Amino acid sequence: MKKLALLLIFSQALVPVLRAELKLPAIIGDHMVLQQRQADPIWGWDTPGTKITVAFLGKKGRRWPGPMKLPFRSPEFKALNIVSNQVTVPFDCFGSKLRPVGVEEANGFAVRGADNVWHWATGKVIGGNQIALWSDEVAAPVAVRYAWADNPVCNLFSSDGLPVTPFRTDGLKD
Repeated sequence: MKKLALLLIFSQALVPVLRAELKLPAIIGDHMVLQQRQADPIWGWDTPGTKITVAFLGKKGRRWPGPMKLPFRSPEFKALNIVSNQVTVPFDCFGSKLRPVGVEEANGFAVRGADNVWHWATGKVIGGNQIALWSDEVAAPVAVRYAWADNPVCNLFSSDGLPVTPFRTDGLKD
């Protein structure tokens, strides 16, 4: 009976070892920022001999064969093309494509006419790297703004997940 009791006590002492977890330092967590073209060693601790596998951007492994290619630039405004009451805005997407998040239309765009009054515009992605814009209140647009506010409501991102850079095409003083 004493041997059985000792065996039970000994087996209970092993349970925490069988459920070991890797502990990462507090500096590593959600929403952390890694610098481009700079080595960022990841370190932690566990019992010696424990095999560790890391999952990052859908890849699993113990080592990666060199630097990972991560998106590093948000889509940027290139030009303003106006035909009649419609504006087409091409973007430099750096190998990615544009996509509105949450709804089909791109939000956060405003257009103005010669009267210098801004109106919200309807935006639609065309060709992966352009936005077609129009507003029923502006017959002849002359300028466009995107995400031009202190706390803008906008939803245009690259397919890599980076937000489109705010821009304006006018030189008016606010």
